[in-house]
Amino acid sequence: RPARQVSDDVSEIREIPQRVARVFSELAHRARIRIVIGDEVPELLTRLRSVNDAEQLMFILVQNAVQAADSRKREVLNITGCIRDNIVELKFADNCRGIPPENLSKIFEPFFSTKPRNIGTGLGLSIVRRLLQERGGNIKVESEVGKGTTFIVTYPA
Repeated sequence: RPARQVSDDVSEIREIPQRVARVFSELAHRARIRIVIGDEVPELLTRLRSVNDAEQLMFILVQNAVQAADSRKREVLNITGCIRDNIVELKFADNCRGIPPENLSKIFEPFFSTKPRNIGTGLGLSIVRRLLQERGGNIKVESEVGKGTTFIVTYPA
């Protein structure tokens, strides 16, 4: 989809978290992962001022968590956020499988994937990093195998 750099339609941006959750509802149900979105998240996404960027950010990070879920146990993806020192911080924290330490330094590289060949392209996290860097933001990850993963997204408020 062509990028829209700036959108003044904040009401459309506010709808994105719930819309993405609906898109993944069936897959999340099968993977036994519950998606919990903090009440503050829709408003914080409006600070991106781009429907396209907000959709990509939410879609890619929710999709990664759903795909990382272990359907043998119940898991949760908590999406929360705040503003600190004029910086928006969103956290996408799951209690899924976690990322092995040897992969942590590679996950933002284009085409790097730990998924089977027919699932994904390995581009999602590199796209998120690029769009955030273009807006003066960043993404980092904290993960422990068997405990879960947290992606921390930051961008100017």
